[in-house]
Amino acid sequence: MDTSFTVAAHVLGYLAWRESNGNAWVSSDELGESISTHSVVVRRVLSKLRTCGLIETRRGATGGSRLSRPAHSIHLADVFDAVMAPDTSMINFGSNETSKCQVGQHIEEVLREVVAESEQVFRKKLRQTSIAEFSKKVLARLNKEGKCKPP
Repeated sequence: MDTSFTVAAHVLGYLAWRESNGNAWVSSDELGESISTHSVVVRRVLSKLRTCGLIETRRGATGGSRLSRPAHSIHLADVFDAVMAPDTSMINFGSNETSKCQVGQHIEEVLREVVAESEQVFRKKLRQTSIAEFSKKVLARLNKEGKCKPP
């Protein structure tokens, strides 16, 4: 799995945090700095989030991105679906070549069943976790360290 989901979750969590501090619009440069990645990478993810209606964007000196609706109404499953291709698996199974080994011929099939069950649990948890909850958990950790100050 690529990093699009973690970048997107970071973006939305950060936007929720900034909004709670009265700063709704955040630049892609600031988001890139927060994530320690180039703003071009951030803009690609922002485009997907905007297409799915999770954020709004505005151009100009006072522009940037912000949540399009309250953080409690956006769930991590929405984020995952926005940035990941349909039927994305958490495990890359590689080539589909059939093994010559009798055991090897069935290992991938059984492993795919186990992974599919695990992914159902994963997706259920994503559906249960809002961006507001996600952001609160992050802020709780920051508050323990005394580092929860907006830029």
